[in-house]
Amino acid sequence: MDILYHRVTQMERKNSSNDENGSNGSNESANIVIYSDILYLVAIFIVVAVSPVLDHLTTTLNGLVTIRALRAQQYCLQEFYDLQDNHTSSFFMNLCANRAFAISGGTAGLILYLTIGLSMNIQMTIRNTADLENQMTSVERILEYSELESEESPKEADSRLNVSPDWPLEGSIHFQD
Repeated sequence: MDILYHRVTQMERKNSSNDENGSNGSNESANIVIYSDILYLVAIFIVVAVSPVLDHLTTTLNGLVTIRALRAQQYCLQEFYDLQDNHTSSFFMNLCANRAFAISGGTAGLILYLTIGLSMNIQMTIRNTADLENQMTSVERILEYSELESEESPKEADSRLNVSPDWPLEGSIHFQD
């Protein structure tokens, strides 16, 4: 139990030093640390609980003659049951902790499948955004052309031309040899 107390004290010191340093980093890394610390503590519970069971079994087998001579079978059996209950409860706690923090194979597969689909959707969105930007460039040019002043029609330009009176009205070509 001293080992367990020492580990919990280390965890508290680590958490308090993170708080004092103002580490507002990713919450995910903090969750991973807490998760690994919890599983470590549960593993220590199992080791601490199995040790007395094995010690009791060894002592009982070595002192079996004395136990029978003193008729202390019920006492030793009840002590074994108590130690075994403690070990079984810590083992069950380990199973529950692993189950609580575990991801099933199906869930992991679904996460991978959806991640691949998401990456394909992101790629298509980027491509569509680039195409839209190119098309909007054309719309922008059309808008600029619509704001330009229109040029005069050719008839209006003809009416303003000052042509000398001896200028021919119709064109003709003459060939000479």
